[in-house]
Amino acid sequence: SSVAQVDKYGNCNIVCIGDYQKPKVRLIGPIHQPGHLATFGREIIVVDHEKRNFVDRVDFVSGVGFLDGPGAREKLGLIGGGPCMILTDKAIFDFHPKTRLVRLKSVHPGASLNEIKEKTGFTHDYIPDHVAETPLPSSEEIRILRELVDPRCVLLPR
Repeated sequence: SSVAQVDKYGNCNIVCIGDYQKPKVRLIGPIHQPGHLATFGREIIVVDHEKRNFVDRVDFVSGVGFLDGPGAREKLGLIGGGPCMILTDKAIFDFHPKTRLVRLKSVHPGASLNEIKEKTGFTHDYIPDHVAETPLPSSEEIRILRELVDPRCVLLPR
C-alpha cells in the first residue's frame, strides 16, 4: 500500500491531511487499501521517508495497521495479520511482535541514522540497539527484476 501518512502502529492514511470536515489537503482516497490491510497476511507499506509522512497518529485511518496496540485487530475481527513492513527510500521498518510498534530494521546504503531520526515523527523509541545496513540486491535478484518483473523498463528505467 502506498500512503500519505503512516503512524507508529502502521495505521495508514490516504484520505485527507487535517480535519476530515475541513481538510488542509484532500487526497486520492483508499481504493483497495482498507481491504488489503484488513485481510492480507503480509502487507508492505510503501512511503517516501519524510517527517510529514511518518506521524505519531494519522489524521484519518484509511488502512488499519495495529490501531493502538496488541489485540486491537483481533477485537475488530480482522482476519489478516496486518502490515509486516514499511519500505521507504531510506530504510526498512518492521513491527515489534509484542508491542506492535514500528521499529527500524535497516538503513539503506547512502542514508544515515541521523537522517532517519530527522525525517521520522514517531514519539516512541523505534531504533533498536543494533541497526543493520540494508543489503544490496544480488545479481540474481537484479536479473529477475530486469528480465521477469520489468522486462519493458516501465518500473525500473535503465
